[in-house]
This record gives sequence, structure tokens and C-alpha cells, in this order.
Amino acid sequence: MKMPALLQLLRPHQWVKNLLVFAPLFFSPALVSSENALKVFVGFCSFCALASCVYILNDWCDRASDKKHPEKKHRPLASGTVDPQTAVWMALGLLAAVAWSGFFINVSALWGWILVAYVLLNVSYSLRLKHVPLVDVFIVAAGYVMRVVGGCALLGVEPSGWLITATTFATLFVAFAKRRDDVNRKTKGRKSLEGYTLPFIDAALMMLGTAAVLSYSLYTMDGEVQERLSTTHLYWTVPVVAFAFLRYVQLVLVEGKGGNPSRLFLTDKVLLATLGVWFALCGVLIYGM
Repeated sequence: MKMPALLQLLRPHQWVKNLLVFAPLFFSPALVSSENALKVFVGFCSFCALASCVYILNDWCDRASDKKHPEKKHRPLASGTVDPQTAVWMALGLLAAVAWSGFFINVSALWGWILVAYVLLNVSYSLRLKHVPLVDVFIVAAGYVMRVVGGCALLGVEPSGWLITATTFATLFVAFAKRRDDVNRKTKGRKSLEGYTLPFIDAALMMLGTAAVLSYSLYTMDGEVQERLSTTHLYWTVPVVAFAFLRYVQLVLVEGKGGNPSRLFLTDKVLLATLGVWFALCGVLIYGM
């Protein structure tokens, strides 16, 4: 059995999503320290392990239908390059590693409950809820929000309402873009697609993208947030965020991409450059002024 197949089973390119765990620390300059950075890093690794565990479960459940999919048939379990029993043992090992990490960082019980909720939600998704229209995309978005709330739990801070709202709308936007790709390709084996049409998804993308940018704008201008960040100039990042959403819409509607958000964020040079500008600008405004 080749190691690349086992690594492919873990889907390491999807771990980029778990960087959301660092968001609360980045937007809490008063809490930046080596101790907190270590806690958040361990939390990031925990979510990577949990996410990979969920992917293994999902691939294990869908291995029969994935064999009929033009792209998913190459996945390790569908193609037979990884034995199903080996995959189960790997998933159990990842769960054990996450449980150990909880004792290592020694944080509040809320962190543990977030991890448990994440696992239960994704198990429900893999076994049944991914076939229910709308519920499927909201569960995907909830997983992203849990990462942000988890980062707050690691630091012992209350999450900003506007930040959670913006994250929810942004992740729903990405989830609907992925469903658009499924509908466009007429992907087989996913019953939830019967509840979607391209006009409906396009309308949802416009609504959610607008709501996400507006929520982020209100976050940057919230008085409590400005006091915590010690800057009133974060609103300068709003046009960059708007450009990022428009670029994503362009990739989805014009270029027909969006089926693999993680790869899209890692490979599209314009999107990468935009995110880099946003990160640098936030760093200067929060930590350099």
C-alpha cells in the first residue's frame, strides 16, 4: 500500500479551511502570546485530524457511489488503493490523537464540546443529512463557524456577533457555489441536488455574497471591535473583501469552477493575491498603527 494513497485519503489540501481557528487570535492583538499561539496551533491540528476523520467516514460511506463519479472514482477507497478496514483504523487513530491533544492544551470544557458537536454534526451529514436540500449546505457552513467559535474557546473570549455573521454568510456562499458545480455537472448519487436549480443557486450566491460583505463592513465599523483592535481604519479592507467575493463569483459563473473550494483558494493566483493584500492590510492597520 503506497503512502500517497493514505495521504490522499486524509485530503490535506482541505486543511486550509482550519486556518479559521486562528481568526480570533489574529483579531485579538491583546491576546497574542507564544502560549496562546501554541494553543491555537494545537487546536488547528485537532481540527485537521477531525476533518480528515470525517472525510474518511464520508468516503467509506460513499465508496460505492463514488465509483460512478468521473472524478471521485479516483479516491483511495473508491479506487481500491486503500483497504476499507485500514481506513477505519486510521480514523480511530485520528480520534485518539484529538482526544490526547485536548488534555495537552488543557482548555475549557467548551472546546471539547465544540469538537464533539463537530463530529456528531458531520457524522449525521455523512449518514443522512447531506441528502436533504438546504440542510446540507447549512451543515457545511456550520462546520466553518465552529472553527471560529473553537478559536474563541481556546482563547477564552466571546466571539464577535458580526464576525460570526460574516463567517456564516461567507461559508454559505462557498457551499452554494460547490452545489452549483454539482448541479452543473449533474452529479449522480446525491439526492439533495433534486432541490436545487441553477437560477436558484445563482440568486442565493448574489444574496449571500452581498450579506457577507455587508456583515464584514459592519464588523469593521463596530465601536466595540474598533476599541478592541485599537484602530478605526479597518474599513479600508472592505473593498478588498468585496473584490475577493466578486473574483469568486467570476470563477464560479464565468469559468465554471467552484467544485473544490480549497483547491481554488490555493491555486487561483488572483484570489491568492487578494487574500494576501487583505491579510497584509489587516496586519498593518491592527498591529502597525
